[in-house]
Amino acid sequence: GDTGKKLLVHALSRSEADQASKTDTTTYAIPPAIGLSQPTHEEDGPMIEGAVPLKHYESDVPPPAESKDEKETKDDEEQKRIVANSTEIESKHLSTVNQAYLFLTRALSKDLGTVQCRIRRSLTGLHVNYNIYELFLEKEGKRKYGPQLLRAVKHKRFGVSNYYEISIGEIGGTQKGKVIARLQLNTFGTSFVLHNDVPAHKGKGRDLCAIHYLSNISKNRGPRKMKVVIPNFKPESDSEFVTFPHQGSTKKSEMLQALHKFDFSKLQTLINKPPKWSKKHHAWTLNFHGRVTRSSVKNFQLVRPEDHDHVVLQHGKIGLDSFTMDMQWPITPLIAFAICISSLHSKLAV
Repeated sequence: GDTGKKLLVHALSRSEADQASKTDTTTYAIPPAIGLSQPTHEEDGPMIEGAVPLKHYESDVPPPAESKDEKETKDDEEQKRIVANSTEIESKHLSTVNQAYLFLTRALSKDLGTVQCRIRRSLTGLHVNYNIYELFLEKEGKRKYGPQLLRAVKHKRFGVSNYYEISIGEIGGTQKGKVIARLQLNTFGTSFVLHNDVPAHKGKGRDLCAIHYLSNISKNRGPRKMKVVIPNFKPESDSEFVTFPHQGSTKKSEMLQALHKFDFSKLQTLINKPPKWSKKHHAWTLNFHGRVTRSSVKNFQLVRPEDHDHVVLQHGKIGLDSFTMDMQWPITPLIAFAICISSLHSKLAV
């Protein structure tokens, strides 16, 4: 069987994380608890206390006989995690609406490092599931929520949730509210296409990102498996993307069709970072660097297939309605937010 569908990557609780940080910062990958009922509204996995020890869990994929020295691996990862200064981002990129638009829609600079953000979700109106998601730049110190970067609102047609409108949020105390993109999805919530074919965009609409989740009809618990594609960069550029014209729906999306056909000639691919075997804990693990404190199938790390040490996007739960979102080159804040919304969206077959 697919071990990825059986194992659930967990973040340590705050107290456990503080204790473990003295010797190790990895988070545990623990199989689902036996006898627990399936979640309904939330699709979160059981906490660590309710899980079966991994040594008693049967897996078709045995742990590797030997692994790299874990300390060297951690040192390499820490060198790659240069956190961007939120104060500088706010002063240089968020003073005006035009500055904010460019920052949100262009690939992050390679030299900027990891931009740390937070997502807050809420429920309003007659919706059964969460329908509003807000993205904030994370601030240093006690006041964690900085300026609101983006806001997404779910819309329904014929009783089906089939798109989110994403607008620029409150910047500098002013509600901007300009819709700059739309995230469309299929009925099952397994395929998503982000595009900018909206009134505020000048020129022809383009597909910006496509996301596909592997169906899980059997409902085996474990981290969701996704594949994400974004356009390649134009020649001699590391920030301008090639154009994929928007075709009006997810079914007609050239980008999504290319993903299904494994035609990545004009695309960059992002995949789930595979967990590593920890000889110390005898478990499959992922290192969230203390940024995730609750277990959830919505937690993920995305990497490029050729570079598993460079985490492009990390998303994880820290509260009932709060999540962290850490991102870096080659994606844009808008694309990163859309990917996280796709993970938070309730799904029928994942």
